[in-house]
Amino acid sequence: MQSCYRRWENRDRWYEASIGPDLFGQLTLTCRWGSLRSARGGMQCRPLTGTAEAERLLQALSRRRERHGYRVVADLA
Repeated sequence: MQSCYRRWENRDRWYEASIGPDLFGQLTLTCRWGSLRSARGGMQCRPLTGTAEAERLLQALSRRRERHGYRVVADLA
């Protein structure tokens, strides 16, 4: 897994997750979230140990977003 991007939306909010190398080559999970109606939002970066951890975390994020009523609007692997 070199890089991956996924975006979820519900009626009012959006959530994005991307996996890719940072400036130092470390594999990183970057999550961004916000409101569709305002400029409020946030971002979090998390270093990963490898592709197995990246795939596990992305699957967990997908399950959580879908349980909270989000739907996938973009999925680029």
